[in-house]
Amino acid sequence: MQNRDTPPSRVVAVFNGTPDALLMLRVALEHAGFTVVPVLMRDIQDDVPGLEAILRGRSPDVVVYDIAPPYEAQWHALQLLKTTPPLSRCYFILTSTNRPQVDRLAGLDPQVFAIIGTPYDLKDVIQAVHGALEAGLPPSST
Repeated sequence: MQNRDTPPSRVVAVFNGTPDALLMLRVALEHAGFTVVPVLMRDIQDDVPGLEAILRGRSPDVVVYDIAPPYEAQWHALQLLKTTPPLSRCYFILTSTNRPQVDRLAGLDPQVFAIIGTPYDLKDVIQAVHGALEAGLPPSST
């Protein structure tokens, strides 16, 4: 039970296609004090209502999203996610085994706060989440 004087923990949604990576990120982020909404990519593939059900009542402050091959298809899926409330006003921290490809795809996207190449140190992800939270809301992409 949360103390009235303690602010609620910030919510981080983690999207990943690998169950082990999803668990690893969840444990690390929870240990850092965040509430984590883990989303296994195959559970929401082409299922926006399913995603909305997962996120119901848990509006993320930041999203950690892994872009795996095929990169263009994953980037397209990310663009759809970014239009889904409550994700439309979040910063995204992207992880990928092909950082140069993701850098090219992301360009100057105002919602992409950081791109972290894999393998990565979990401290880098936690630091990026803290940085995104300190930055506030991303500028509007419209």
